[in-house]
Amino acid sequence: MLRWITHILPPGYLVIALLCVQVKLWATPVKIDTNQIIKLNEQAQQALLTKQTFLALHRAQQALKLAEQDAYDRGSANSLFILGKVNQTLKKFASSLNFFLQAKTIYEKLQQSNDIAWVYYEIGNLYLQWQSPTKSLENYKKSQQELYNQQSNGALTRLLLEKIGDAHYQMNKPSKAVASYRQLLNLQQSTKLVKDRLNTLKKLAKIHKQNQKLSIALSYEQLILKTLPHKDNLSEQARTLHNIGFLYKQLKRPQEAVEAFVKALKLYQAQKPPKIYESICADLMTSIGITYNFLQEPQKSQNYLEKAIELRKKEPNPLETARLYNLLATNYCIQGNPDEAEKRLQQAIKIAQANQNKEVLQNSYKVYIKIHEQNRNNRQIKTYYKRLVKLKEEIEIENQQKLQALYAQQLAIEKKENDYRLLLAEEEKQASLNRQLQLESEKKEQTLALKASELTLLRREQELQQARLDNELLEKGKVKQLLSMAEQRLRSEEQRLLIDSLRTNKKIQQLAFAQQRARDKERKQRIALLEKDKKLRQQILHEERVLRRNTLIGMGIFLLLTLAFTYQIRKRNQKLKKQNQEIIKHQQDAQEIARELMKINKNLQVKEIKLEESNTKLEKQNYEIRAHNFILNDTIDELGRKNKHIQDSLHYAQRMQNAMLPFKAEMEEVFQEHFVIFKPKEIVSGDFYWLASVKPRKAPSTTVQPTPILFFAVVDCTGHGVPGGFLSMMGFALLNEIIHIEKVYSPAKILHRLDTEIRQSLKQANTRNNDGMDICLCKLEETNTQNHQLTFAGAKRPLFYTLPQVPNELIQIPASRSSIGGSKTRKIFEEETLDIPKGSTLYLSTDGMIHLPNKTRRNFGSRRFKQMLAKYAHLSLAEQQEAIVHHLRDFQNNETEQRDDITLVGIRT
Repeated sequence: MLRWITHILPPGYLVIALLCVQVKLWATPVKIDTNQIIKLNEQAQQALLTKQTFLALHRAQQALKLAEQDAYDRGSANSLFILGKVNQTLKKFASSLNFFLQAKTIYEKLQQSNDIAWVYYEIGNLYLQWQSPTKSLENYKKSQQELYNQQSNGALTRLLLEKIGDAHYQMNKPSKAVASYRQLLNLQQSTKLVKDRLNTLKKLAKIHKQNQKLSIALSYEQLILKTLPHKDNLSEQARTLHNIGFLYKQLKRPQEAVEAFVKALKLYQAQKPPKIYESICADLMTSIGITYNFLQEPQKSQNYLEKAIELRKKEPNPLETARLYNLLATNYCIQGNPDEAEKRLQQAIKIAQANQNKEVLQNSYKVYIKIHEQNRNNRQIKTYYKRLVKLKEEIEIENQQKLQALYAQQLAIEKKENDYRLLLAEEEKQASLNRQLQLESEKKEQTLALKASELTLLRREQELQQARLDNELLEKGKVKQLLSMAEQRLRSEEQRLLIDSLRTNKKIQQLAFAQQRARDKERKQRIALLEKDKKLRQQILHEERVLRRNTLIGMGIFLLLTLAFTYQIRKRNQKLKKQNQEIIKHQQDAQEIARELMKINKNLQVKEIKLEESNTKLEKQNYEIRAHNFILNDTIDELGRKNKHIQDSLHYAQRMQNAMLPFKAEMEEVFQEHFVIFKPKEIVSGDFYWLASVKPRKAPSTTVQPTPILFFAVVDCTGHGVPGGFLSMMGFALLNEIIHIEKVYSPAKILHRLDTEIRQSLKQANTRNNDGMDICLCKLEETNTQNHQLTFAGAKRPLFYTLPQVPNELIQIPASRSSIGGSKTRKIFEEETLDIPKGSTLYLSTDGMIHLPNKTRRNFGSRRFKQMLAKYAHLSLAEQQEAIVHHLRDFQNNETEQRDDITLVGIRT
């Protein structure tokens, strides 16, 4: 036995030694030149600077692969950083953030604080591009903290101050933005940083100009002019002088404005080639002409405007020439030269009609009215006023159509964005699964290669060879099982993606049908509007005929009165003649009576003169009254039209809100029975009810498809009408995003996320805005054939339910005392889970029904509300709805007032 052991040990030791050497060789990675990785990263950076995005992506991916093979952490971090910037350029924000965070982790491991600061800076830029300035500020401040121990990186310090200012500007915090920019100015004193300093000064001037601090903005523009190099930047100097001129004009300093405009004009005209700046010169000449009008120098204004017209005629856009003709006509009108003004207006109208521009035409009609007011030509004033009113109506109709098209476009964009987010999330999941499978397959390939080499080395020993062969077969079987499981997962994932794509196509078709119906409705509405317009015109013509007839009747009455008056005067004269005859007879009193008669005649003449003057005054007053009546009727019509436009807009918003709410078919598909009482106080509602169905993932051990999880809620937003409608649209979109995109399925967590998003969207941390919403939110899961699991979380709105064994006993689950939104930050939302049998009835409501008043101004009240629900709970839900509506009608006793939006939803499981 000992002899056999001594004979077998030496070859065994040799085999084991060879095996160890081979394993060590496999374990040692192949050396890769790090210079190649650095070179590839530099090429990627250069391609990114020259906007060759896909080349940069390819080079960075190559560098990352080599760096991971060589375990070169520095190269991997640099490649991940470049990939983050590439994905940011491609607007793949989620992927970009992922790459930046991976790069930050490696830099932290290597303790590279300068690189960490750059990563935080780029993440801040990403969030700023992602329209999230608060998060970008957080990352910029983290970058500043990393730079505290480093005094050398002045470039990044300056960039951070600029971006912090930009973020504050986006957040509408001008004082903080100004503070950052001023701090940045102190660091830009070097002559090498003149361009950066000018850029900062321009931003400061812009902020002060927008906040109407014109004198401070003017001082910054003057500082820009002093900072500019005088030899090379003539166009920049001219642009700055142009801005200074406008600021002087707004500060009502026209003389200084003209001087600045003239200097800017000379600088532009001195540059070569001058044709490039002809359009800007025309603008400057127009500004100079308008400013000379303020200085009451119409002749100089006219000269500059005519020069501007000559330049504009060379351009392809004739509407600018038409606008200048209108200005020149106004100038002639000021000078008291209506003939020349009318010539210019005709030219402007001709151009405007040829280009179908109603804005220029409207300005021309306004100048025409001024000219005819000077000439006191009331008939022409009336005709042009009517044309002006008609143009305004057409412009308003066009604006309304553009607004409706914009609403439709916004809805389509929002839908595309949601679809894009869902697809992006699915793509990221699929990519992570593929990476895991790839890593697993690589590991398995390595193990297989190791086993194969072991078999070749240990062929001499049959017993050991048989045992290792058995082990290898077992490992192969496991690998095959894992590969088959992976293939099954991929197939199921492909089937699910195919089903999702078919559903999305179906939804797109349904939306297309809905859009077609909406277009048909819009056409019918346009036809109805045209018919109404036609009736209004006929009514105006009828009123004009009635007015003419009334004037003729008035003139006839006036003539009859004058004839009657003259007839009376003649009668009096006849009597005087008789008296004279009697006076002749009575010679003694003749002289005295003659004197009295003379006095009477004189008095009568004076009265006749006064009567004529009063008649002329009456005629003038009648004319003025008719003119005022005409203007008043036009204003009443205009107010009616505006009111109609507002009502149409509100009804359109109502249609959009109704389309957002769950359809009856959707509710019937998921619930055994249900009813909805939805009565908005105004056209648009601050209440809404919401439904979502989520399919959980199938367990790999079972083949049975799991039942969907149902989420449903009733929400009461602050206010009603248009403000409440805006909040309801926001709440509906946020609930869908939290459930479908963020995949949050806990009701308490859903309320926390909704509260956070509302406060961030309304910027409630920095404003006094306390708007928010109360919500009753339920989650329903089917546990078995007889029971459901109900999870409830509420914000100021409780849940009521009844069990099928005792249908008239109403049970209440209280809600949290905190509301969604508002300035309060620390809130606790709790959830309660219970098992309920099938046939249970749930009631979700807002407080609108509780605050419903009767004739004596007393509220319906929560106690009466609970009694009503318990009273009718044994009926079917359709009968319950009818009974509750009758109950409320009897309580109000034909009182139509409603203090708040009313929403009550009943669901039977």
